[in-house]
Amino acid sequence: MKKPVKRVLVALTSVVAVIALGLTATTVGNAVATTIEQDRIEPYGQKVTVDGHDMNVMITGEGSEDIVLLPGFGTASPVLDFEPLVAELARDHRVIVVEPFGYGLSDGTDRARTTDNIVTETHAALQELGVDDYVLMGHSIAGIYGIQFANRYPDEVRAFVGIDSSVPGQPGSDTELPVALFSAAKSLGLVRLIASFRGTGYDESVYSEKAREQIALLTDRNTLSPTYLNAMSLLPANFEDALGTSFPEDLPLLLFVVADNPSVPTGCGCTRSRPRRSLTARSCRSTESTTSITPTRRGSSTSSAPGSARGCPPRSDVSQRIEAAGAAGSQTSRSVSGWTEQSHDGYWRSRSARSGSATS
Repeated sequence: MKKPVKRVLVALTSVVAVIALGLTATTVGNAVATTIEQDRIEPYGQKVTVDGHDMNVMITGEGSEDIVLLPGFGTASPVLDFEPLVAELARDHRVIVVEPFGYGLSDGTDRARTTDNIVTETHAALQELGVDDYVLMGHSIAGIYGIQFANRYPDEVRAFVGIDSSVPGQPGSDTELPVALFSAAKSLGLVRLIASFRGTGYDESVYSEKAREQIALLTDRNTLSPTYLNAMSLLPANFEDALGTSFPEDLPLLLFVVADNPSVPTGCGCTRSRPRRSLTARSCRSTESTTSITPTRRGSSTSSAPGSARGCPPRSDVSQRIEAAGAAGSQTSRSVSGWTEQSHDGYWRSRSARSGSATS
């Protein structure tokens, strides 16, 4: 064998050996760190049994009206993620944050992460808690779950509030993700390595150091777990199943979206106002009015009024307060179901930065 060829082979062998050694180190390190970190995760909320597994929920506040919060896809800890928002809502409401299987402190599950199964399990948890009359509020992929939720349980869901919530047929929803590759990266410890450089992405001015530490621990535990990967693989199918579906016509609907999002240049053309704090209140039922969610039961707020589209509730003081949000200074005022919620702008900036706005 000629010397130049031999040198190349030796060099390649050395490179492969270094890579193999590095991957072995990250794999072992990941396994050890995962075991150690389990003892550092602090409990919160309460467990309810659903389909033989524990689902974690957090109930905050003692108001007469219930708000059920559902997270976006892959949120490591919905309870901690929603904490700033819950602190405001719980002033005059009872707020229930549900951590679906594979999220937060909930168990994983072998059941397919179809919309049907996720909605059934979430509803079962609410039934265990005796929650049967509520405003459903969801972020991202929870918009898809919310459509089925509202249609399956119309006597329970009083209204839906979307926080950058997904919609059927949104761009990119049919993209097949490299699940096997992600699984390998998780097993080899590469996900943990990357996360150590990226950080959690949670705003330090909004989330405490302790909250960010716990989120980091739960991110390492839950991200790309078997339950997570199954949900990821079924995202395109869940979006496809949602095509042609919509919220019930008589359901009060209020959506908040980022006003300016370069990653999603197209819109539904139905924005009414653009509050200055990077939020837009919109109703995709009307191009002329912002849908307000009123304290009344479904069916009593669907009459048309001048300047509103058929099937949209008439404009009210609620809508006017939403439009005035742009002049709210350091806070944004939003009203749903007869209440006014003052939410620090930092929460929404932090949430939008992590979610990429119209993500699943």
